[in-house]
Amino acid sequence: MEVKNIQIKILLILLSLVLISIHIVSAQNYDFKIWASGPQLFTIGREEIVNVYILNNGTETDSYTIDFTKQAMYGLDDVSHLLDVSIPSDKINLVKPNGTGNTFATITLMGPITSGSITFNASSDSDPSVKREAIPINVLSGTPISLPEFGLMGLILLILISSLIISYSFHIR
Repeated sequence: MEVKNIQIKILLILLSLVLISIHIVSAQNYDFKIWASGPQLFTIGREEIVNVYILNNGTETDSYTIDFTKQAMYGLDDVSHLLDVSIPSDKINLVKPNGTGNTFATITLMGPITSGSITFNASSDSDPSVKREAIPINVLSGTPISLPEFGLMGLILLILISSLIISYSFHIR
């Protein structure tokens, strides 16, 4: 009876080691690195592009699903809703071993923030347990966009036209 218990324990240990080694081999088959590059100073109201890259370090061709997390603060208030992030294509498809694939995200800062960050995350489509996250992109707000209502020539024309209208209105009376 005791010999049978020892045999069962040895069998369970061997089975555990086999499963662990299969998981390690699987993770190595689908290993990758993710990073993002783009501006850190965002102008309020201007759409900026951030590129997201995947380097396939695994031994198999793989596809990846991209998502993100964002946070933004204005003083002590959470204003994450002021960071508009969209990824038109959240997939990077068929990246060969040692190959690089990319997609992009458009980011628009909708109002002032004192600090913020966007972190892009990826998971392997072949093995969803293999996930990575990029180093966060720090977001700082710059000067808001203001439309130049009138340049110098526009201002001169406005003054000229308004003075003509005023003088004409006095002339009619």
